[in-house]
Amino acid sequence: RVCGRGTRLVAWRGGLRAAWELDRLLFAREELALAEAMSRLARHREERVERATRLLFQRVALKAELLLSPPPDAPERARRELELARVAAELDALTGGLLGRGRTSAVPGAER
Repeated sequence: RVCGRGTRLVAWRGGLRAAWELDRLLFAREELALAEAMSRLARHREERVERATRLLFQRVALKAELLLSPPPDAPERARRELELARVAAELDALTGGLLGRGRTSAVPGAER
């Protein structure tokens, strides 16, 4: 557009548009999924801790039984030692090898 004596006046026309998703502004669906996943992980971790605790006490009881009341015959002693080894292996697998790292003997029941 030209105004008087050759001076140009440039006019711009435009607009701005903004949109909000008010439901997502307060709480996104992804947050709910994340909260559920975190809750499942916490439950799973708690279950594993409880299982590891049970196995640890079962292992301690088996070791004490072998030491305080040794079986009279070899087959029964072998059965109890095998059970102790099974519990120790399960506990080791559950804890990512924490139990196995501290062992000094390959004979079940002789470690720590």
